[in-house]
Amino acid sequence: MERRLDFPDWVKAFCIVLVILTHSDFMNDAMLDKSGLFYLLCVNKTVPVFMFMSGFVFALGAKKRSLAEEYKIKRLWGKILKLTLPTVVAYIVYVVIHFAAGENMSLYEIIRRFIAGDFGYGSYYFAIMVQFVLIAPCMYELIRKLGGWGVAIIGCTNLAYEVIWTIGNFGQGVYRILVLRYLLVIAIGMYIAYEKIKPWVVGVMAATGLVYILLPYFTDYEYTLFTVEPWNRSGMGAAFYVAALMYVLLYFFKNVHSKTFVGQTLARVGQASYHIMYTQMMYFVIRPAFDKLIFDLTTLPLWSQYVADIVVCISAGIVFCVLDKKVFGKFYKTK
Repeated sequence: MERRLDFPDWVKAFCIVLVILTHSDFMNDAMLDKSGLFYLLCVNKTVPVFMFMSGFVFALGAKKRSLAEEYKIKRLWGKILKLTLPTVVAYIVYVVIHFAAGENMSLYEIIRRFIAGDFGYGSYYFAIMVQFVLIAPCMYELIRKLGGWGVAIIGCTNLAYEVIWTIGNFGQGVYRILVLRYLLVIAIGMYIAYEKIKPWVVGVMAATGLVYILLPYFTDYEYTLFTVEPWNRSGMGAAFYVAALMYVLLYFFKNVHSKTFVGQTLARVGQASYHIMYTQMMYFVIRPAFDKLIFDLTTLPLWSQYVADIVVCISAGIVFCVLDKKVFGKFYKTK
């Protein structure tokens, strides 16, 4: 049996910590400079990194399967169910919290918020991942047959989506829940799993991505494309930067397996990152009431507030992940 790679889990662990840190900062609005380099180059790129890794890991497994196998109903149903059940549990908690707080939502509103991904920080991620499950086999098949040209076709589709959204000025409502904005970074992740990239190409990608991210930072220039906020610095152009960074890290760490406590803990956090995402959503819905009624965390030193938020969300997320597998694992493949 082939051993699971540790590196993707380490990356996901690092990213989910940044997600919690970002949403914690929304509560405190005190530490992260949203226009600073650390935010632009690291914190703001967490979801593109998740999507890159989704494409990369999918492609590693898809090498052994045909397109027909990927689209078997049982296989697709298992994947979608694995995404949906934790989401439904988290959403039930969300609805109960709001009813307990006196907010009486109609049945229409309950359904609308679920479909629109409007129930907490990052709740759009569920819709994006379901779409990923449905289109990933076709994307990989295109890349497997056409190589770099397949990536180019997918990239053009991504660009067309951005152009249409900018010209139409449709806003962020639907934009945020469609996987189309991440097509390029997913495709490059798949391609890197499938074939090596020449060093000069990695350099060009890094330069292109950095120019896209940093040009508005060092100048007064503002793009007329990729304008939907707050994703205007993590859109299609950032895919090149993310892909180049991940390629370099994969070169050094892809085949590294850690037996240390730290390495295994990071891997465990990464494997539970999807569930941690939901616990942090619910936590930040509950925390204002907790601060008001039980103990005001804002009275603590700022650094300890961030640490408390991270520890609570990760611990609860790992417990949620374990319970999910024990209770619902028989309904889908947990491997």
